[in-house]
Amino acid sequence: MEKTRDRTTQKIFALAIALNVGALSLFGFEWVFLENKIEQNEAMLKELQALSLRDDTTRDLEFFFDNTAEERARLETFFINRESVLDFIEEIESLGRHAGVTLTIESVGKRDDTLEIAVFGEGSFENVLYFSALMEHTPYRIVFPSISFERKKGTGNDLWDVRGTIRLISFVDA
Repeated sequence: MEKTRDRTTQKIFALAIALNVGALSLFGFEWVFLENKIEQNEAMLKELQALSLRDDTTRDLEFFFDNTAEERARLETFFINRESVLDFIEEIESLGRHAGVTLTIESVGKRDDTLEIAVFGEGSFENVLYFSALMEHTPYRIVFPSISFERKKGTGNDLWDVRGTIRLISFVDA
């Protein structure tokens, strides 16, 4: 009877060990499964956050784009492109007429990323100087690499010639 009891105890002990090993194995598999699910969820959360950030950024850009149309249109008036070169030249001629200067555009050409316009004008000293000041105060970024004023000799009146180069820095060659 003692042997039967020892055997029963051994069987119960073996069964307890087997159940413990099984439970620990099941716990281990569950642990690995949960770790994988947690990693998947974290990856999905990061992807969702990236999509949300991209969506927010897109929404912000659309808002900015919609609400800055007027400012962007006004900003574009400070630049001259290929299509608006003729309008710019006409504006120069108009400023010359306004200042009382007879103006001739001698040449127009592209130099590096700028537009160069050679001009010749004739008028009173005050008018020639006024034309120069008007050109300096246009909304465009321009420089005068060369400009000269010369009094006309033998005309009997107070006429001056102005010859110069206008370099348009705010030229966009697109």
